Amino acid sequence: MRHYYDDDEFEDCDPEWREEVIRRRRRAQAQHHDDGEKEEELKHLLQRLDHYRQQLESERRQLNQLLNRYPELRQQYESFLRSGGISSEDFERFLDGDMRPRLTPRKGHLRLVSNTRPRLVRRVRARRRSDEPDDAA
Repeated sequence: MRHYYDDDEFEDCDPEWREEVIRRRRRAQAQHHDDGEKEEELKHLLQRLDHYRQQLESERRQLNQLLNRYPELRQQYESFLRSGGISSEDFERFLDGDMRPRLTPRKGHLRLVSNTRPRLVRRVRARRRSDEPDDAA
């Protein structure tokens, strides 16, 4: 009953033995990744990211070519972007007339700090030697 061979036999095993086997497997996997496979995994992920970037750039070029061929479609697309659309679902709603513009948050709290009206500054003119003497003294 203490032997553990398969994941399907969890019910038949002693729980402490099961935990021990799982710990051993995790330790073996960690050592396996420490032997240089983690660099290979990172390299593979970076290659996939490069592929997605290239694919995205290719799709952008195709979009620009399509919009250059049809100027009225470009105007429609720019209107779609201005209304806050970004996805194909948004574009379908835009074509159906159900597109509501996305609300952009306003920074109202900054209005309290900044004032657009010019401030009136009254300067007290400093006396100069060339000024006539003051009778108040």
